[in-house]
Formats: sequence, C-alpha cells, structure tokens
Amino acid sequence: LFRGNRGGPCRKAGCGHFLIWKNDPGNCTIMKKKVIFLLKHWEDIIAATALTTMTFAAVMNVITRYVFKHPFTWAEELQCICLTWAAFLSAAVGYKENLHFGLDFIVDRLGKLKPLVHRLVTFVGIFLFAYLCFLSVQFMMTTSKHTIFFRLHYAYIFLAPALGFFSMTLYSVIYFIESFVHPDRYNQRYLKSYDDEDAGEKEGQQ
Repeated sequence: LFRGNRGGPCRKAGCGHFLIWKNDPGNCTIMKKKVIFLLKHWEDIIAATALTTMTFAAVMNVITRYVFKHPFTWAEELQCICLTWAAFLSAAVGYKENLHFGLDFIVDRLGKLKPLVHRLVTFVGIFLFAYLCFLSVQFMMTTSKHTIFFRLHYAYIFLAPALGFFSMTLYSVIYFIESFVHPDRYNQRYLKSYDDEDAGEKEGQQ
C-alpha cells in the first residue's frame, strides 16, 4: 500500500482526495470503494473469518485426535473464542439484512397497520440493542479472567457481543430514520424477505 514517501492529490478531474501513491488517477476511486465496502461489511468479514478459523481448528483437532492420537490442547479454547465472535457478528449481519426468522402470522393480518408495527419494532430495537451493548461493555470493563491456554483476557471475548449489539443499534437507528425519509425503501426490506421466503417454500414443494 505504501510506496516510499510518494504521494499527492488524485489527478482525477474534480477529485481532491490525497493519495499515498499517484501512479494511477483511478486509485482514489478504488480506495474509496474499498473503504465503503469495509464499512458496510465489516461484520460479515469478522464473522466469516471466525467461522472459518473455528471449522479449521475443529477439523484439525479431529484428525490429530483420532489419526495421530495427539490432539491439540489449544483447539477447543480457540473454537469457543471463534464461536462467540461468529455468533454475535453473524447475528448482526442477520439483523442488517433482515434475515432473522419472525412470527409474522399476526402482523400479516394487520393490513395497513403492518408498516407501523415494523417501525415500532425498529424503534424498540434501538433501546434494546443499546442496553445489551451497554451490558456487554460493562462485562468487558469488570472482568479480570484470562483463558487457560492463550491467557487471553476475557475482555477481548466480550468485545464480540459489544460490537454485535452496537452494529444492531446503529442499523436500528438508520432503518428508523429511513422509515420516515425513504418509507418505500424501508418497506422493501420486509417485502424482499417475504419474497425470498415464498420462493424458498416453492422450491421446497417442487
């Protein structure tokens, strides 16, 4: 990324961003896209990394246990840490993409009141997730325990629910504001999830 001390303003017309390198006038746009992608999908990246690491550790531990008769002593601890991170960050991804299961048989019968109920649930979610994030931070601040093998402070483990609930709080605020500013886009989130569910049911019947 850093090429010596070379740098300067982006040479692309109308762009005033500073670049670490200036060989390609399109680098500024590429960097902006990468930053935006990371901001939008950091939960996905962390959850996928934790899940991949947990799966790899589990497979390797099974092989070393039953083939070489010498299991890794650290594998189970690593799996528990990765499971915590994967679970809470995946929950945040599911909330962001509106992929969690919901009991909607009552809401579906409310007719025109359905958007209002969705908005109310989103509003309640702001305070619920914020409170859970607060509790997670409290756990981080008060714990003094360390893991047995890695001697990892438990604060780094409790950071996972704190980040997960922070993400859900943030998106609750965004979606609540969106329900007033762009109500069509807000309602489309629920319509898309219903369409995906109906499509899955049809495929299952076939």
